[in-house]
Amino acid sequence: MSAEIPVTRLIELLLLPPAGPLLLMLAGGLLRLRYPRGGRRLLLGGGALLYAAMTPLVAQRLAQQLEQFPALTPAAALAAQAEAVVVLGADRYYGPEYGGPTSSAAELVRLRYAATLQRLTGLPLAALGGDAYSTPPSADPIMAQVLEEEFLVPVRWRDNHSRNTLDNARIARELLAADGIHRILLVTDALHMPRAYAAFVAQGLQPIPAPTHFHPSHPLGQGWLAWVPQAGALGTSRSALHELVGRLWYRLASDPENG
Repeated sequence: MSAEIPVTRLIELLLLPPAGPLLLMLAGGLLRLRYPRGGRRLLLGGGALLYAAMTPLVAQRLAQQLEQFPALTPAAALAAQAEAVVVLGADRYYGPEYGGPTSSAAELVRLRYAATLQRLTGLPLAALGGDAYSTPPSADPIMAQVLEEEFLVPVRWRDNHSRNTLDNARIARELLAADGIHRILLVTDALHMPRAYAAFVAQGLQPIPAPTHFHPSHPLGQGWLAWVPQAGALGTSRSALHELVGRLWYRLASDPENG
């Protein structure tokens, strides 16, 4: 397998924190030699953006804006009259102890909840997601293997070629249409759910949000500690900004004038 980073992901990597603010600071440091005022502004602006992204206060506010769908209760899941459970993949884990790629920690959270819903409802399960960095796309149905061999739930539909959420939605429509299925329990991260929900609705499906992996307020993010930079907060801020950029990109992609 060879790794090939899509151009859109490379641009995102350079724009979002920490790289984006650091590049601003680097540019400011270079410009100060010739344009002291402009360079100083870039330095301060980049530093302020990086500091803000690392504070629990900003991270929690960003997460709250995106985690729009509440958790699905067991009673609501049973009453939803869904026809299938659909779980979306996340990144891969390339640790040597497994002898090859497998589900990452983030993906395992989604798979665990999908397995819980499948056992609760008895609905057929679809596992959708491939490796965005493999060329050609991975032929290994990793998500399905983990669900069946480790979580011990059956998988009816599987896809290992999706590279993004738009692919997930398009392939879901194709796979489920053969069985006349439209109403689904959609499983993904709470942060990712608004973008995923919109993509599935655009494909004519009727998703019932079943979000997991929420970002509740943490004790280390309360009081004055909310202003102390923390690595975990940076990760949450970056994930939230990734979703905001993704939603903008999908709006452009769905514009009829853009094909």
